[in-house]
Amino acid sequence: MKLDQTKLKNPDAEYRLHMLTHDWGTNHPQRIKMYCDGGVGGVVTNVPWHAVDSHGDYLCNQDDFDFINKVLDDCEQAGLKLWLYDEKGYPSGSADGLTLKDHPEYEARGIVCIKQQGEGTIPVSLPLDEKLEKFLYAYAIDQNGTQLQADWSEQTVKFAGVSGSWTLYAFAQRVVFEGSHAEKCGWYPRHYPNIMDKAAIGEFIHNTYEKYAQEIPNIGERIDAVFTDEPSLMSGYINVSEDYPYANHPWQTELPQVFEQMHGYDLMPHLHRLFEGEEVLDKTVRVHFEQTVAKMVVDGFFKQINEWCAAHNMKFSGHNLLEESIGFHVVMNGDLFACLRNMSWPGVDILTGDPEEFKNAAFHYMMAAKFVGSAARAAGRPQRVMVEICPVQRDGKPDFTIEQEIGTMDLIFFSGINHINSYLSAERLGENLRLYTDYFARIAYMLRNASWDGRIGMYYPIESAQALHTPIHGNCGDFAPAIHEIQNCMKNLTLGLYQHQLDNTLVDHQWMREAVIGKDGTLSCNGVTISVMLMPCVSVLPLDILEKLLAFEQAGGKLIWAQQKPQMGETMQEHDRVQALAEAISISQDALAETIAAVSYELKSASTQQDTLFVSRYTKDGEEIYYILNSSPQANQVTLSGEGTLQIIDNRTGDIVEAKDVYHLEMPPYSSIIVVRS
Repeated sequence: MKLDQTKLKNPDAEYRLHMLTHDWGTNHPQRIKMYCDGGVGGVVTNVPWHAVDSHGDYLCNQDDFDFINKVLDDCEQAGLKLWLYDEKGYPSGSADGLTLKDHPEYEARGIVCIKQQGEGTIPVSLPLDEKLEKFLYAYAIDQNGTQLQADWSEQTVKFAGVSGSWTLYAFAQRVVFEGSHAEKCGWYPRHYPNIMDKAAIGEFIHNTYEKYAQEIPNIGERIDAVFTDEPSLMSGYINVSEDYPYANHPWQTELPQVFEQMHGYDLMPHLHRLFEGEEVLDKTVRVHFEQTVAKMVVDGFFKQINEWCAAHNMKFSGHNLLEESIGFHVVMNGDLFACLRNMSWPGVDILTGDPEEFKNAAFHYMMAAKFVGSAARAAGRPQRVMVEICPVQRDGKPDFTIEQEIGTMDLIFFSGINHINSYLSAERLGENLRLYTDYFARIAYMLRNASWDGRIGMYYPIESAQALHTPIHGNCGDFAPAIHEIQNCMKNLTLGLYQHQLDNTLVDHQWMREAVIGKDGTLSCNGVTISVMLMPCVSVLPLDILEKLLAFEQAGGKLIWAQQKPQMGETMQEHDRVQALAEAISISQDALAETIAAVSYELKSASTQQDTLFVSRYTKDGEEIYYILNSSPQANQVTLSGEGTLQIIDNRTGDIVEAKDVYHLEMPPYSSIIVVRS
């Protein structure tokens, strides 16, 4: 491969960091010059917000559009790329109240369960709590498990009782705001639309996207992408320390109809299973419910905005709320991968600048980046994957060093990210701004058009997490222990692979269904080919995917089950067959060791601190590319060996060293190189 030294020294703007700039101050030309001098490639911006708690000006003031058009013109003239930010603050969707202004019915709703147990034929009457809007359904179940009719209206539920013990279940709708991200986001409390409701998000598009299209001349020729920030269902409590009276699932009027269309049965007689129960039927209903929620979230928010952007020649980007844990994926949107499949340029946010915190914190930053980078690959969209970097200083600690900031971003890029939208300001980076922007522009330039070739897949066990989830009265991160086990299994396997110079990509049910089994024992889809598949704590697995995995193994692929094997399928009809097939499955005693033994790269790497030398393999133009990190606060003495010519790119300088077969170098703390083996 002939490397372009000029491009490596000074990559084009499209590969460079974009600054998130919501407030341009009083001298925007000066800020634009500072960005250009510092190697910034573009901006993500918006009309002026004015004061946080001011309302009525956002998107409604012609002077604001005149101002932002002047800014956009000046940015373009300076050579900066342009993105738009689609909200005043966050989370995206409210248009600072405009979405709900004339449509209170669009506000996010939840369904709650009111449970009362009793014995005998003493009549029970449940009035509607003032915190609830209306009853949706009710029934009782007797001691034999027989479901009994209860009389209910929107305001009252009545049950006459029966002989023996019984449990009355009443299900009510409520507005979800108190304790949710809408109230506790950290920006400003603001009521929020239901992202499962197409009409609600259509109103958001009308007030925001169409307003920008009306006011910015030739918008599709000038704006590369639109950034959406942390849309979510508001059904989980977040950033709270207290418990609330009601735990709720997300709800929308059309949900029962969509559920029946998707799954072929009526949800309403099974509503109690969403809140309790450990039987196969309970878990099956919960999986089907979350699949329905995910479809409605995709159709309502992500797909609708993505299609609008595509029709206007722009890309849809940004990030979801709380990508860090698979448990949050269920609570916030039903299925993260399903949402990201409907973003042109998927993204994630990372709130630390410390590599050690990124790798090891209980708040799983490493997995957030891994989930999103993997979802982009699985969807066949790895060319532009965004990180919103926002390193938060905590507890009066000193600011992160430039070495830590670089080391953290290297780890983020290692996960499959290749574009930076930055809240790490030019002022904060100071004299290191140009170093930082050049460094990651070089990596983006080398990796965006390369194909990941790490060979190890890991199944994204969303069905297992969906089956285990029941709503919580307190902080929604207090998941069931079994959900934590899934998350920790994925994290430990991923970090263990990194520490042994290997990498993996997570793939979901859709990727599996579309993948082709090769005669050489591989699974291939959307440019990702794997020869080893890890199954982390997978207790629920659709029958067709299990059968495909076993056929992959029969063809010579390596299939490794970690900690669990399937206990049930996706539907009741699949359950017995899945259990029968699972009887022959063995749980690996050391899934990490088995994986390491099954895969090796053609380029060999050894170092004095081997467990901090991370290696990810790509291919490009028929040649191998290796992204190599020293993820240590100490220097690392590294030896690279592999037949042929090695071209070693220093990401700090863009310099290229060429060697034959073997090369020795010292990698500074928290640094990276790219090696091309011909």
